[in-house]
Amino acid sequence: MKSVQGYTAVAKLLHWAMAVLIFIELFLAYSFGSVRHGVLEQYAGIVYWLHFNIGYTILILLVLRILWRFFHKPPALPSDINQKEARFVNSGHKILYLLMFVMVTTGMLRYNMYLGDFKYLNFINIPAVVGNNQGYAYIIVATIHNMTGALLVATIAAHVAMAIRHHVIDKNDILLRMLPKHCNKNK
Repeated sequence: MKSVQGYTAVAKLLHWAMAVLIFIELFLAYSFGSVRHGVLEQYAGIVYWLHFNIGYTILILLVLRILWRFFHKPPALPSDINQKEARFVNSGHKILYLLMFVMVTTGMLRYNMYLGDFKYLNFINIPAVVGNNQGYAYIIVATIHNMTGALLVATIAAHVAMAIRHHVIDKNDILLRMLPKHCNKNK
């Protein structure tokens, strides 16, 4: 394997914390149909509470992650990655950040339009940034939120597939640079 420099411990922690939370968010979102009208209807309150609170947590982590990346440049890509692919990698990361931001902000707007103020973790009051609106504006925001979710899933799948391709086919350590040190036998 061609060795590359790894990300910082903070970058790895933010990456994996967000990955786990996004996976949970997507699971919760896809379970909404069951909790609205199915056998899990009695759990609807907790499912929605988790979804809203995890969404806000993802926003906080996303802001921290962007700030960390701004002040701590990511490690250089391996030399066997050409400029065209490097631009693709950089664009892919920016698209992931953008989709996460759009997903969370449209979720916040959707909540505000339907329910008003939000109490993060039942403790911190976050005032609504928009008024109650369950008309066309709500439908547009909800549609953007749902479509962004589908795009985010596809982009994450491509991100994971490319990391595996680099590891298995290209035989470089690009995947290992985001894994915890104990997972990296070469270091």
